[in-house]
Parts: sequence; structure tokens; C-alpha cells
Amino acid sequence: MKELFAYPSTNDHVFAAAFRPRSPERREATDWYLVVLEAANDEALDEAFRRLDEDFLDHVYVPAARARTKSPDADYGKTSLGHEAILLREAVRRSVANYDHWHFAATEDVVVIDNLDDSSRATFVTSLTNSLPCLRRAYAACAPTPLPATNQLAVVRVFATREEYLAYVGVKHKWTAALWDTLHRELVLYLPLDGTKGLLQTVWHEAFHQYLAYAAALVTSAPWFNEGNAEMFEHSTLDRKGKVVFERHAEAAAYVQSYAAELAAILPSFLSLDYAEFYDGTQEEIAARYHLAWSLAYFLEVGAPDVRFQPFANTRRDYVKALIDTSSTAEADRVVFNEEFRKQFIAAWLDFWKHQ
Repeated sequence: MKELFAYPSTNDHVFAAAFRPRSPERREATDWYLVVLEAANDEALDEAFRRLDEDFLDHVYVPAARARTKSPDADYGKTSLGHEAILLREAVRRSVANYDHWHFAATEDVVVIDNLDDSSRATFVTSLTNSLPCLRRAYAACAPTPLPATNQLAVVRVFATREEYLAYVGVKHKWTAALWDTLHRELVLYLPLDGTKGLLQTVWHEAFHQYLAYAAALVTSAPWFNEGNAEMFEHSTLDRKGKVVFERHAEAAAYVQSYAAELAAILPSFLSLDYAEFYDGTQEEIAARYHLAWSLAYFLEVGAPDVRFQPFANTRRDYVKALIDTSSTAEADRVVFNEEFRKQFIAAWLDFWKHQ
């Protein structure tokens, strides 16, 4: 199984699970399935599992795999949504159809639902639906995936107030202004009291988390990669042709340049941090980690192409592929950032920031 989530049951004769099988030949993740297996009163559950294996699981990945067509990363956003994404879009539309104060807007691969007033919606939702497809193409170029991520849908839920937002996401996320909700498969945010200024950049940050979740088949990436690239997109702009321009994050750049040598010494351990370690400590310490993560992503995007022989040209692509192939953050790190490559990467990063 690529993924398996078993649901608790008080009945010893029943097994319920959501699962996603993977073709052994192609190592390609197929669609999700929900199965409820109920054994007869005189049948052992193990026997029921055997029948499930023989009659269903051996065959279930074939039609889904054949139905899918891979698209080059350059064609991101140009292909039609997959069947699952179409169903998701319709489910989102129906979820707000009977509420007068909720609104639904959609483009080819972006859906926005909101309860904003007319004035806020006219400015923010229009900007969002126009910009997010451009950003999604840039995400695919930044972190290419061998999976058909073109078939995924971006769902954005916008609340008019912070109180409504917190009631939806829970108090454990009270420190956030927006987040990528994996369970509901949507970006969730609220309209700040000062209006939509800066809110679009926050969405661009969270939307990268959404893209990477799909691109890496829901395998968790290292926080430096996930947050670093999200920060890089948050501090980017769009030119008149809809091309993403990666701007320098002034505060982060100043911090990294001031302590470049010291930061280079801790980079080996920083690259291996998990999320609990990344978010641990004071707000200043967490902000410093975000700055360092941004500097790594910015180097790979802006500085790496100028390194002689371009040894880092495929680093991000290889890392995403390693996440999919190994289904492990630690293993993907070992595959891509072996000791020799890590030393080369850190040395090039340090040289880049010393000369900025």
C-alpha cells in the first residue's frame, strides 16, 4: 500500500479503511478507495482479507493507472482536471449552495468559497483567481514531480472574520493567519482587519504547501524545503505577463549575510530538522529558521544556476522524486543529500551569500 488509514471499529468482524494502492511495476500512486470489509458470523476476518486480496486488491490499480495520463511539468495547468478533482469541485460547490452569505468562484483548477462582503470579494477573489494559476505553474517548475499533479484542484476557503476562521481550524492554530488543511484539502484563511493587503502573498505561501503535498504523494518533506520555498513564493511578485519574479526578502537576506559563516556551520543539522524542532523555541528563533530556510530556497532558485557545471540543477526535482520513491523524509534526505553532496551544497550556498 502507498497509504493506508484504518478506522477503529468495535465490531471484531468488521474492518474499515481508506487506502491507496500502488502499481508494483510503475510505482505510481493510483486513486483513493474506501473499503468496509465485513466477515460472516462463521468466517474468520483473515479469510475475508484473503478474499479481498484475491478478488479486489490484485486488480484495483489497473483501471486507475490506465486512465491516467502523465503530463510534462511545463504543461502544468493546461490539462483538464482529473475525475477526482472534478468531484471535489462539485462537492465544494454543493457545500455552500444553500447558504446566501457564502459564494463560489472557480477557474480551470482553482475554486474559492468565501463569505466576504461584495467590496472585499471584488478585489481579493478576482486577484486570487487570476494569480494562483500562475503561481501553480511556478510551483511545478520549482519542485517538479513525476506524478500527474496537473489533475489536482486548489480549493481556497476565505472567512470574513478571524473568529469564524478559528472556529473552523481550531484553537491549536490560533497563531496562524492561514493554513493548508490536509484533512479538508483546502487552503483556509480569513480577512484581516486591515483588509486584503498582504493577504495574497500569504495565500501564495500556503498554496505551495498544498502543491507540494500533492506533488510528493502526501509524503512529508523536510521543513527547510517546504517552508523555505513557501517563504520564497510569499515574497515574490507577478509581472504584467503573469511571470513570477523572486524578490529578495530583505530581512532574511540581511540576517543570513550577517551570520553566513556561523549559519554554514549549523546547516548540516538544520537540513535534518523535523517539524517539532523547526517550530521549537521563541518567536525570534523560529523567525531565524524561516530566514535560513528562505535563503536555501532562494539560493537554489537564483544562485544555483550560476554555479560552475550546475551541480544543483536537478536537486529539487530529485528530492521530490526521492520522497515519492522512499515514502520517507529521512530516506529522501539520505538519497539526495549524501555527505559529499551536502558539503558541496553548503559551500556553494556560503559562497553565494558572501558575495551578495
